[in-house]
Amino acid sequence: MLKILAVLILSVLITGCGYHLRGVGAKVELDHIYLEGGSGQLRDQFNKIVKSSSSSNPEKSSKDASVVIRVLGDNMRTRVLSLSERGRSNELEFDYRLDFELTKAGKTLLAGQPIKIRREYYNNQVDVNAKSNEANIIRDEIYQQAVHSLVDHARIVVAAEAK
Repeated sequence: MLKILAVLILSVLITGCGYHLRGVGAKVELDHIYLEGGSGQLRDQFNKIVKSSSSSNPEKSSKDASVVIRVLGDNMRTRVLSLSERGRSNELEFDYRLDFELTKAGKTLLAGQPIKIRREYYNNQVDVNAKSNEANIIRDEIYQQAVHSLVDHARIVVAAEAK
């Protein structure tokens, strides 16, 4: 009985202080969003993420969209950080930069914003096939992170404009 009372008091105190789970709260839904430009991988990830997080599909053209994300630049660079005794890469770094702007009804809401993502990984020369697959997974995760950041920027700007 004492344990139940302690849990009940603790839950009342936690909810009373304003604590809430991550992702819970007022969210602005972007039902009519369009991505203009960008690489094929970025567009694929954008379509997957918007379809899974929204009740509608991404718009097919900027004319139908309420919010347009215009990609100004999209660049993935791979850099060798260290070499093995045989001259093969031991450590690689992926450096991704995405420049974008947000527009709504022809009005620029956010101009020339960069997103930079950098990842490093160890390239084991013993299992080359597995490491090649790992590199592809890391690239996909970078694109996913960039799309999440794009959508978050759009939600924040649209919510701020609505106030």
